[in-house]
Amino acid sequence: MMKVLLDGQPLPDAPNLREGLRSAIDHADALGRIVVEALGDGKPLSEAQLADPDLALGVTAELRLTSADPRPLVARTLREGVEVLQRVRAEQERAAAALQSGRMEEALGLLGGVLGAWQNVRDVLEGAMGVLRIDLAEVEVTIARRGKREPSTAAARAEALAGLLRRARECVQGEDWSALADLVGFDLDVESKAWEGMLGELAGLIEREAGPR
Repeated sequence: MMKVLLDGQPLPDAPNLREGLRSAIDHADALGRIVVEALGDGKPLSEAQLADPDLALGVTAELRLTSADPRPLVARTLREGVEVLQRVRAEQERAAAALQSGRMEEALGLLGGVLGAWQNVRDVLEGAMGVLRIDLAEVEVTIARRGKREPSTAAARAEALAGLLRRARECVQGEDWSALADLVGFDLDVESKAWEGMLGELAGLIEREAGPR
């Protein structure tokens, strides 16, 4: 049998690494925490080994895991998303200018990076809320749009973004460069400001929730 410890506290022994991991992860999850480090017989387990314990068949004696409150990690990830969006806005401006000037190769190169970054930011939001088990539709935020403060939800912003990205791809496929320039230079710029505010607001709320009471 394998000894299993979570944050230094012993859990029931497990017959193998797979069962030990499952037990520890379930125990951490019940406490509202996530596993951030795993040692098998005193050596760090890789992400590949955690995903497929059969890759670490030599681990037989002890499994020691460390957990953490996911909220500070989620808040930091959201703030990193804000930084990404600040860079994306600059790239959007360059892409729109290139489209308006007919520099298509440059514009499409920039646009590929912009669309990829937006998808990553959307994945960050969905992943962060998934870790905290929060439904995007239940996340109420106040965003800035066209100089006004408006109530919204994270789900609404994700849906609006999906629509804009879909329109951008349709413009590329239809070679409607004028419409694409307007969408990138205006619509996505407005949406990026809304997302910056939303991610920053969510990060602040989560940080306050995770702070000392």
